[in-house]
Amino acid sequence: MKSKVKSLLMLTLIFILSTCCFVACSTSDPPGDTPPGDPAKQNFSSIVFDGYEIDYDGNSHTIAATGAPSDATITYTNAGPFTDAGEYDISVKVSKDGYNDYTKTAKLKINKINFTGIEFTGVTVDYDGNSYKATASGIPAFATVNYTNEGPFTDAGEYVTTLKVTNKNYDDFVKTATVKINKIDFENIEFNSQTFEFDNEPHSIYIAGTLPSTAQVTYTSNVQ
Repeated sequence: MKSKVKSLLMLTLIFILSTCCFVACSTSDPPGDTPPGDPAKQNFSSIVFDGYEIDYDGNSHTIAATGAPSDATITYTNAGPFTDAGEYDISVKVSKDGYNDYTKTAKLKINKINFTGIEFTGVTVDYDGNSYKATASGIPAFATVNYTNEGPFTDAGEYVTTLKVTNKNYDDFVKTATVKINKIDFENIEFNSQTFEFDNEPHSIYIAGTLPSTAQVTYTSNVQ
């Protein structure tokens, strides 16, 4: 008799625990799921609203929802359209009588692109008194151009110039070029020995020819 009572109590306890577990599980939302809308309304099932990525092409872009019923109301937030490079969050809300609202945010990303066709070249010359600098070509009119140590340069030496071309829709173009101006030899100048008869006066010898106006002449032991 006692065995039957124990079995009955055990079955009763198992039933109570099972009932509690069922109620607890059925009244809570699955982890990570969004709480459902009005269960009396339908949910949209075929709407697609996905972000995408594209390289800058000068055209306007946006994100449009597809698959919504023709009689649904579609409302966008921050829909653009957008032309310039950047990241844009666009939101959509789809509404219809008898349906729970569909809302979603998607990202449109327009990537910067590279400049093409730009050339930046230096020059190597012998000194001739003229001015020289590195030259750029192929820069589009819409770009901003900046030079560092641009010149022009006249004196002999090596000069490094940096070019930077920028635009909000392009990756920066940066390049260096060198201007090298070589030294040259003096021409048509003579410096010859001379013989003098003793006359108790000091004598010197000098260079002959035409010197550049910037030339400096230094003699050593030139008064005897």
